Amino acid sequence: MSAPNAPASPFVLGIDPGMVTGLAAYVPAENALAFVTSAGPLQALRLLTAWHREGALAAAVIEDSRPLPVYARHRNVNRGERDRIARSVGRVDVLTELYAELLRSLDVPVRTREPVRSAKWTAADLARITGYASRTNEHGRDAARLVFGCRIPKPPAHRPATPRASRGRNVSADTSAPPSPEPGPPPVRFRHEE
Repeated sequence: MSAPNAPASPFVLGIDPGMVTGLAAYVPAENALAFVTSAGPLQALRLLTAWHREGALAAAVIEDSRPLPVYARHRNVNRGERDRIARSVGRVDVLTELYAELLRSLDVPVRTREPVRSAKWTAADLARITGYASRTNEHGRDAARLVFGCRIPKPPAHRPATPRASRGRNVSADTSAPPSPEPGPPPVRFRHEE
């Protein structure tokens, strides 16, 4: 699929990590998906950086399967199949952490979320639920499912810092200059958490 342009409004990006990484942009102001696509890991990293540079990337939600158990452990599969699954899971875990670290280094709020354990969305489900009817693949739809309905929280109001108690030391606070605001990135919230 071709690399999509960032929408004009700030968007929340859903990321389904893998050798084919699903990407979906949800624009809360329009309650709509701007695009649903997929890319290889290197192209996805380049897109994340470009969207951040454009100022359109407000937050990201990354599917994170690391807390889940490895199901192949208990199935009757041969050792080779179990090893293949373990390598695949390891690759996805590394990509999950790589995307999260890149976004945090760019000061983009990041939230990781376990995969939804119900049936995957088909193209028809995506169109019915979100109104997005363009062609998609499974990876892009998984990313869309992560972010559809998210909102971009407002940054917390800045409160002026108060000097700490000196604890007996002779320390004076310089009050001539206003404190520099250092708010952290706001958390990504979902409607069901409000």
